[in-house]
Amino acid sequence: MNRDFSSKHILVIGDIMLDRYIHGSITRKSPEADVPIILQDSIENKLGGAANVALNIQSLSGKASLLSVIGDDHVGHEIQSLLDLNTEFISTHIIKEAGRISTSKTRLIADNQHVARIDNESTTDISTKSIELLLTALTDCIQKESIDLVILQDYNKGVLTTDSIKKILAYAKKHNIPVAVDPKNKNFLNYHSCTIFKPNLTELKNAFPTANIELDNPKNLLSLIQENLNPEISIVTLGEKGLLIADRTENLHVYGLSSEKIDVCGAGDAVIAAISLAYTLKWSLMEMAKFANSIGFLSCLRVGVNPVKIQDYDLELPSLNYDIKAQKI
Repeated sequence: MNRDFSSKHILVIGDIMLDRYIHGSITRKSPEADVPIILQDSIENKLGGAANVALNIQSLSGKASLLSVIGDDHVGHEIQSLLDLNTEFISTHIIKEAGRISTSKTRLIADNQHVARIDNESTTDISTKSIELLLTALTDCIQKESIDLVILQDYNKGVLTTDSIKKILAYAKKHNIPVAVDPKNKNFLNYHSCTIFKPNLTELKNAFPTANIELDNPKNLLSLIQENLNPEISIVTLGEKGLLIADRTENLHVYGLSSEKIDVCGAGDAVIAAISLAYTLKWSLMEMAKFANSIGFLSCLRVGVNPVKIQDYDLELPSLNYDIKAQKI
């Protein structure tokens, strides 16, 4: 099985955010309220959201470009500074929208445990002008660079809108470029006829609140996606229970791997990056599913959002002696 992703170039479009980590240790309870006091050791800023997907592609030895809209504010400047430091991206096309709040997630990590998160964000759609600039940047990127696949990473923070989604899908189809989608609730049903569609179980339940969404009928979960969105490949991630995956001829359940140490931050980003790279090399459905499931699991073993390296897959997973099980459904 060919696993050389180095020639594959993926364009990631979606919401970028700043992941800030305040590390420390719990020393005592506060006399002001029944809450712990965290003695701060350090503050760390990282690229999150769509940028983390691009970083996962790089870590798995692929090539990545990034297209997004952020605010012209302090957090936006922090994001831009981190992007400027990351010279491994093939290209970044970042549009700054005046008056917009850039998304940040501040995680409190005490004694190597994630104990709380503080969010600051805007969820309103980007402006008409920003949509025009985003589509112009998309055209420029595809014309100048050899793009093997586009990932639409949607966190419902406003970068991907009804209008921009429709035009991006149409443009990619015109140029025969496959599109993988990691959706959220707001735009869930706007991604009709994409190549890969990957919600998690909660997102699927929110999208079809009256449907019978139970794990004792896994084929029904995949059928909901296939009948309503008609992607080439449907995926439902199930957390510790693994994932369901189907194309137009086969349905599979790849079972999850378990560990006492689990942090799900960034696991979905790792899965969409892995499945997209595997797709570009034309792996079988079973091969893609097992690889993506393994990369997602390794991501959960890391505290916070940390991309999984291809070396981790080669060395760390075998050392854990896990047997990845799957069956047709």
